[in-house]
Amino acid sequence: MASERHVSGLWAALFIILLLPFLFLRQGGESLSLSAPALGLPASLPRAGVVWEYQGGPQEAPLWLGGPLLGCQIVLRESAGTLVAVSVEGSALWREEAGAGPPAVTGGREVLFAAPGGGVVKRGGKNGVSWADHSDWPVQLLTLAPDGRAAVVEGPLAEGSANLMERVRFYAPDGSMLGEYVLRNASALKIEPAGEGWFLSTIGLSSTPRGARLLALTREGRSARTLWEQEEVIQAVAHHPAGMAAASGRRLKFFPQVGTGWEVELANPVSHLAFTADGCLLAVEAGGSGAAPARLTLFTSQGKKAWQRRLRGACRGLFSRGGTVLVADTRLVYALDGEGRLQWCYEAPAPIAGFAPLAAGDEVVVATEGQRLILITPPRPEASHE
Repeated sequence: MASERHVSGLWAALFIILLLPFLFLRQGGESLSLSAPALGLPASLPRAGVVWEYQGGPQEAPLWLGGPLLGCQIVLRESAGTLVAVSVEGSALWREEAGAGPPAVTGGREVLFAAPGGGVVKRGGKNGVSWADHSDWPVQLLTLAPDGRAAVVEGPLAEGSANLMERVRFYAPDGSMLGEYVLRNASALKIEPAGEGWFLSTIGLSSTPRGARLLALTREGRSARTLWEQEEVIQAVAHHPAGMAAASGRRLKFFPQVGTGWEVELANPVSHLAFTADGCLLAVEAGGSGAAPARLTLFTSQGKKAWQRRLRGACRGLFSRGGTVLVADTRLVYALDGEGRLQWCYEAPAPIAGFAPLAAGDEVVVATEGQRLILITPPRPEASHE
C-alpha cells in the first residue's frame, strides 16, 4: 500500500510539473500565448477581412502605392529585382528594375530605391513626384519622411590610408539636395525622421570598445547634437511631441522635451518602439533566439509597466493608430486596445515579412514571403471582441 501511495505521489508530482509551463503561458486571459497554435485564439475573437491579394512573380517585389502609410515606410525588397507598385484597388501601377542594395522603402505615395546604375530613385504613382540622383558611392540605407523628404546613407569609402568615410545625403521632396552629413570612422546603422529633422544611430569603427551614438540632425544635416552614447548598438528609436525614446541592447531610455526622463533595463534586447497618442511607450523585446516569441510591453509616461503581452514568434512590426495597438509576429497581425485586450486578428497565408497601417482609414497592408501583398480591413464594430 505504501508503495502504491509512493507511485501515485510520483505521478501527481509529474502531472504538476508538466502542467506548470502551461499555466505560466496561459496566465492572464488576454495574454498572447508563447506556444499555442492559431486555433488557440478565442473562437469569438473577430478576424480581419481580406480586401484583395496581389501575387507577384518570382523575381518581383510588390509594394504599396495606394496612399500614405502610418510609420511612413515598409521594407519590401531584399535584393535586385523588379519592383511592382500596387494601387489601392490591388492592380499594378508600374514596374521598374531596382539595383542591388538596401531594401526599397515606401511611404505609400512614393517609393525610394537603389538605381541599377548607382545612386537612388524616388518614384510616385501615376501623378507622383519622380526624381533620380546618380552616385558612385554604394547605397547603404534609405529612409523617407512623411512629407516626402529622403535620407540616403552612402559608403563606406576609403579616405587616405587610415580612414573610412560614409555620408548621409538629405533630399527635398522634389529631389533637390538639402545638405550632407559626413561620418569618419563611424558607420550609420539607422536613420529615422523626427519632426523636421532626423535621428541618426551610429557605431564607431576605431574606438575600443566601439562607441554607439544617437545624433539629432537638422533638416539639412548641417549640425548634429549627441543625445546618447552607449557601448552597445542603439538599434531602435521612436519620436513623439512629448519626447523621444531609444534602445541600446536591453537598455531602454525616454528623453522628455521637458522634465525628467526615465531608464529601465529589460530581460532581452528591444527590437521595436512606438508611442501611443497619449505619450505612453510601446516596446517589443526580442526572444532569446531568432524564432523565439517576442514580448510587447506598454510603459506609462513615468516608465511603469502598464501591461505585457507575448507574441508567438519574432516581431514583424509595431504601430499605434488612434486607440489601437497593432503588432505582428511571423504569422499573425493583432489589434489590441489601450488596456492590452485583443480586439481582432489576421492570420496570414505565409510568413509575414512586414506590415503597415494606412495613415487615413482602418485598412492595413501586409507583405508576406512569396511575393504577396495583402490589404486587410478590421471587422465591423458590431463584431468587436467582448
